Amino acid sequence: MKGKQIGRTIGIPTANIAVENDSEIPAIGVYAAFVELDNQMYNAVVSVSDKPKNCTKVEAHILDFSGDIYGKNMCVYFEKFLHGKQVYMSLGELRHSIQNDIEQARILKQIEN
Repeated sequence: MKGKQIGRTIGIPTANIAVENDSEIPAIGVYAAFVELDNQMYNAVVSVSDKPKNCTKVEAHILDFSGDIYGKNMCVYFEKFLHGKQVYMSLGELRHSIQNDIEQARILKQIEN
């Protein structure tokens, strides 16, 4: 689903995912994950947050991927909790934090292999 496209403005695009069954969504925070898209598995960093009206927002940055995914189905497999919810004072702080999350996810994947 279409989001505010803030990630795109800082060079880290994200997929905003409509959640069908939020009972399977883990706690609020950031995770290293896998995303299945078009029968392919990709490494990802996924943020789970709360939105107004008590619904859950899931946002994924798919590592080493570019392409149009609007309207496509994807499945997220949460692998490792990286950290809880954080508040950023600027887009620069947000970008730096996401870059650190991406690096952590890459390191975890290397350890697993």
